[in-house]
Amino acid sequence: MKRLAPGLCLLAGVVTTAHCAPRVARDGLVMNWSAKALRDAAVVGGPEPLRLETVTLDALFRADDAGGRGLQIIAGTMSAGATTGEGNPRQWVLEIRGHPPEKRGEFEGFLSFGVFGQDMRWHFALSDARLRNGWHHAVGTFDGDQLRLTLDGKLQRRFIDAPFGEYHGSINAPPDGVIQVPSAGGNSATNAHGLRGALEWLRIYDRALDDDEVRRHVRLARRRVPELREARDAAERPKPPYRVIFSNDTTNILSCISPYHHKGQPFSEEMIRETVNEVEGVDAHMLQPGLGWIPWWKSEEYPAPQHYLAWADETGNRPDPFGQYMIDGGDMVAVFIDQCRKRDQAPFVSLRLNDGHHLENVGTDHRLSVYCSKFYVDHPEYRIGPDMRSWDQHVHNWAEPEVREHKLAFIREICQNYDIDGFELDFMRHTSLFRLDETTFEERSRIITGFVAQVREVLDATANPGQRRWLCARVPCFLAAHDGLGIDLRDMVDAGLDMVNLSAYYFTQQQTDLPIIRELVPDAGVYLEMTHTTSVGPSRGGYDSFSYIRTTDEQFQTGAHLAYERGADGVSLFNFVYFREHGTPGRGPFNEPPLHVLPRLGQPEWLARQPQGYVVAETWNRPATPDRPFPKTFEAGDTLAVALDMAPLDATGDGVLRLMAKEDMSGCEWSVRMNGIELQAIAYVHKPIEHPYEAALGEPGQYACFSCDPGSVRDGLNRVDITLTSGDKATVRYLDVTMK
Repeated sequence: MKRLAPGLCLLAGVVTTAHCAPRVARDGLVMNWSAKALRDAAVVGGPEPLRLETVTLDALFRADDAGGRGLQIIAGTMSAGATTGEGNPRQWVLEIRGHPPEKRGEFEGFLSFGVFGQDMRWHFALSDARLRNGWHHAVGTFDGDQLRLTLDGKLQRRFIDAPFGEYHGSINAPPDGVIQVPSAGGNSATNAHGLRGALEWLRIYDRALDDDEVRRHVRLARRRVPELREARDAAERPKPPYRVIFSNDTTNILSCISPYHHKGQPFSEEMIRETVNEVEGVDAHMLQPGLGWIPWWKSEEYPAPQHYLAWADETGNRPDPFGQYMIDGGDMVAVFIDQCRKRDQAPFVSLRLNDGHHLENVGTDHRLSVYCSKFYVDHPEYRIGPDMRSWDQHVHNWAEPEVREHKLAFIREICQNYDIDGFELDFMRHTSLFRLDETTFEERSRIITGFVAQVREVLDATANPGQRRWLCARVPCFLAAHDGLGIDLRDMVDAGLDMVNLSAYYFTQQQTDLPIIRELVPDAGVYLEMTHTTSVGPSRGGYDSFSYIRTTDEQFQTGAHLAYERGADGVSLFNFVYFREHGTPGRGPFNEPPLHVLPRLGQPEWLARQPQGYVVAETWNRPATPDRPFPKTFEAGDTLAVALDMAPLDATGDGVLRLMAKEDMSGCEWSVRMNGIELQAIAYVHKPIEHPYEAALGEPGQYACFSCDPGSVRDGLNRVDITLTSGDKATVRYLDVTMK
């Protein structure tokens, strides 16, 4: 490897001499930009190209606009002159991802270390979470097999196009006339994608530093920039005392057939009480009084009786049973709180901040137009877009101050008039709050964090003496989905958020970013949400018209066990009662919800001894995240690597791994490896552990089943390699592993 002489810096497009190379080349160090050179030029380029098979990029930098628009290059390569040949010049990069050029929502604002391989593909290691403004130290290494990114002293665990961070090969070696020189602070003299901030140092090595060397560099960075040293508050904040949280959407009372509601039976207050009575073992119970547009409480801001009577006059329709109850002077929130107190359940109210249900009926005589409030009807200019069929567009734009104040007024009167123990802000109904092409993440997060701070003030001002009223947020369980919603959990916790309820929108999903989020917000209560279903079929038109696979006892218990093992404070249940008959015909057979699991979900020691059911399945990609494994269409020879976080028990026999496809795949041959160990194909297994649910399980020909030796699984991330070795094209949508 040729060591480099003092290099060249590009300042405002002019090539100038600067001390860009090491004074002494040692330990594989091939480029060492000094602080002076980096301060004197916006973009710095080296004197000669580098052809490296392995690499380390070590950067100490300050980000001033991590949440802004566009890509920001910290280290990469750049042209030093005209291109005179053909080939791809890409080699490596350390960047803050952004749109453009990345697709919107694909980890914008995350730090990314990548190498461009001789396979002509990028392979990336990403930061666990969005980068915050301020000083950071990053070390990205590639040793010919593995990418690793250490950020501020912590090894990161997220990858793109490099399953488990693996790429077995060399870095691209562009030909003469195409190869570019290494660069710092950008990748062009025009600085189109330059770092908005500052670089204190950038070092490039022709090898991968080992763990001890990385730790030494971390210590050096902390000595150079004291802000990098970890600091803790003098006193930790109290955490909520709840293990099991139950969400009650209220509408289930009439939409489901239950022991306390027969088909056609009118609504009564006793039904509200029964929804509380039936969920034994619940610590906190959250009532969603309506969809967040029409108050199903005693409201002075927008009295429900006036709304329903005016709507009836305008449309000629009769109010539904909930509306008639409000006209008759009912108060379901007061009844709910009273019953929670009797059953020793902490009463919360959960408010849907931007629900999209039924808004497509605005301005019509349809019976469901009753869910459109006067505020919504009167202000079409507040809608995100004009397409009334799109939930992403027909909801409100939270960049409008009047939109936020409208919801805050609802929250204020609930907190003033009802004896609740806490309040949940539901950011999941619906997961569209802003016009993304008009706002940056920083602008969105400033709005949302400010709203959280306002709600915190309301809760504190209305609390009883000595009472802490808990503030919870229902948010996506994947950090990549937080961008469009303006969610910065660390800032929100600093603003007074106590509880983070991690939701997969509609599904039970065990594989989430919970471990990372636990580290991001150590002072908050963190909860994993689970629901009645793990996957659904296609809609047949209208609401609740799709088939759905029910969540089994073992999947509930394993989801809770894994969450506790990864640091969760508890679990929450959403749509739990929708095991019951509801929606359009043909989706059964239906069952009573497994109420018996609720008390056990708050017992980590018991959960750790139970048979396990892990599942990864096709779900709605809401809000959109870029790295979901299913559905995956295979052709012969295709392989998919799936990461499966497991906390296994001491199993006494072989488990079962099953793949389920959308179509019959009985003519396909599959190979499945668990952590490199080939699993033995076995005959079709209908139910690895018996359960009462038959709906949407498919036909035997849709499955490929394998015996799973308990010795092949481990605590932590497991790698499942799925290969279609022969047969016709097949689309896999569901994977489960059962251990007992």
